[in-house]
Amino acid sequence: MPAAPAGQRVFFASNLRDNAPLMPHYITQMLFTVTALPVGSAFVSIYESGSTDATGGKARPDGKDRIHHLAHMRNLATKKMRQGPNGELPRWHADRLVFINDVYFCARDALRLLHHVSADLACSMDFLQWKDAPSTVNVYPYGVDGPPLSVVADPEKLQFYDVWVARDVEGKPLSNTSPFVNHGYSLQRLRRGLPFPVSCCWNGMLSINAEPFRLGYEFRAGGEGECRESETSVMCKDFLRMGYSNFIVDPAVRLAYHPGEARQLYTSKVDIPVAPWGEVAAAPEIDFEFAPRKFHMTCCDKAGDGSDDVDFFKCRPLPEVFSRSVPVASAA
Repeated sequence: MPAAPAGQRVFFASNLRDNAPLMPHYITQMLFTVTALPVGSAFVSIYESGSTDATGGKARPDGKDRIHHLAHMRNLATKKMRQGPNGELPRWHADRLVFINDVYFCARDALRLLHHVSADLACSMDFLQWKDAPSTVNVYPYGVDGPPLSVVADPEKLQFYDVWVARDVEGKPLSNTSPFVNHGYSLQRLRRGLPFPVSCCWNGMLSINAEPFRLGYEFRAGGEGECRESETSVMCKDFLRMGYSNFIVDPAVRLAYHPGEARQLYTSKVDIPVAPWGEVAAAPEIDFEFAPRKFHMTCCDKAGDGSDDVDFFKCRPLPEVFSRSVPVASAA
């Protein structure tokens, strides 16, 4: 496990629902994580909502949009690190926010993400098994602007999950399967197991520059005229508009949502090498000069039928042009 980075105050946050089977693992790894940090430098905030198992709590109100509800839940989980509406200082000053979904993670994963100190977002990769893969190689079943998929010969092969949110440096969705990303420079790094640049990510767990939250940023759903997408996708765009654009994915930090799949994360079931931290630190830093300075983001709307489904068949580039500033010193 890498040594804890020095001088950081870290706010850990989670929203959990129906996660009783996960909790023994989650609690153990969270304890390992916070005890690896200096005393007084970690704060843990977990907000539960709507569970029907032994972790039960208040459910989403009938008729409330899922994304509005999730944004509200994330804001409750991060409330103590946020500046008040009238400029009141946060109740707990944080340098980094580590947000963890209901995933099987290891303490070393969280600590590794914290080592990407100059990244505004440093994300993991989350995986699951998808046994009903299409039968055509390199098809685009969701249209040319949707996430590409490839044939999976092995039904136990793990596949990248968060294609609704993850976007490469050109603003296009990542793929569920190898090569996962098509941008040449990013793919070159990914094939070595090295962190690569993106324009949006969440992917189960991430370390976030806490400054926007200290200044009062809140998660939100897209407003009128905006893409009907995840509150985490909206966060990426808000960060870009505020000038935070150093977003990376570290493919050595990998997560799963079921214990059986978690045991396969570091085997041949994932077609990405694992680069030890020493190798990452010795490799050339990410060069954001290879990323476009201006780009469009692909929108994959929620279906317009009132359900929580995503209409991947209608993914499209948005007209807004986003700008990326090239950092003076980027993460490894």
